[in-house]
Amino acid sequence: MERHPMKSESTVFLRYAQWLIAHRVLVGLAILGVTVFLVSRIGILQFDSNPELFAPQTHPYVVTTHLVEQVRRSKAALRAWKCAQ
Repeated sequence: MERHPMKSESTVFLRYAQWLIAHRVLVGLAILGVTVFLVSRIGILQFDSNPELFAPQTHPYVVTTHLVEQVRRSKAALRAWKCAQ
């Protein structure tokens, strides 16, 4: 006995799809409402891209990055001081 591919054990999905089709206007309005709400908030969205907040400060990569930044800043300050003379 061969099963039809659409009549497998996906009765939950079938009921969900039937509910979506039966209530398509309500679903469409809900999606539209959520979209309008999210778009209205885009003006006050703030990105926090500071990696120091997300990375553990004891990780070797983070420690090395801090060390390189300190060396570069001191060399840049030395170059600026030499150019000013």
